[in-house]
Amino acid sequence: MAQNFISKGKVMDFQNGGAALAAGVGVKIGVRIGVTLVAIAATTGVGAVAMEGVFKVAKATSQAWTQGAIIYWDDTAKNFTTTSSGNTAAGYVFEPAGSSDTTGIVKLNA
Repeated sequence: MAQNFISKGKVMDFQNGGAALAAGVGVKIGVRIGVTLVAIAATTGVGAVAMEGVFKVAKATSQAWTQGAIIYWDDTAKNFTTTSSGNTAAGYVFEPAGSSDTTGIVKLNA
């Protein structure tokens, strides 16, 4: 391996500049979306965030998700949604979800 190799980039340390984050929630880092692997303290906390993979996450209620649909991160509502307007592309729906479901399965963009 090259001497300048650092990591595969699937997980990154994130320095939180905002409110405390629980483990397993979505987070926007620049133009990318990840899922926290640990709880991260408010303001100065640092913790691991997965940038790739399949996760069970909070979804926008009243939306039915179809498998393969593009999924976005709503940084205001702090959930995943099929609504593109004003939101950041995050990946795609890995498994279908009903409109009454509060969680859904997503595959984050690699």
